[in-house]
Amino acid sequence: MHERDPDVVHPRFLRAELRLFRINIIHRFTRLPPFHPYLCDWHNYGSLFRDNLTWMAAAAVFVVLVLTAMVVGLATQQLQGNATFQQASYGFTVFAMLGPVCAFGLVALGALFNLVSDLPLLIGEQRNRTAHEICGKVSQSAP
Repeated sequence: MHERDPDVVHPRFLRAELRLFRINIIHRFTRLPPFHPYLCDWHNYGSLFRDNLTWMAAAAVFVVLVLTAMVVGLATQQLQGNATFQQASYGFTVFAMLGPVCAFGLVALGALFNLVSDLPLLIGEQRNRTAHEICGKVSQSAP
């Protein structure tokens, strides 16, 4: 975990008066580039997918409840012939199919964006590690 300089971090954040989520939203709208957070709360791609797929799973539960209610409505005599309800059911069904696919696509694009932005650091770290390993072997073999 990275230690932050208390002079750089706002004291309200240190006292937990400002939540990280709110600080990140404010930071994204006031700083450039817009997609870099103030303080990243994802330390690996597993946590990124876990946090984003959690809210998607919760949303899917609500969509399933609405679709179930619409199926029951379509089974009744009163709503079976209602053209407006038929159109609403059709529209929501299409949304229920495309919405999760698009949301997951956005999460995958976010992960790809993070990977591309971290790639120079990862390549540089690998080069440094290889150089340290070579230097370590040379210094160990020297008398």
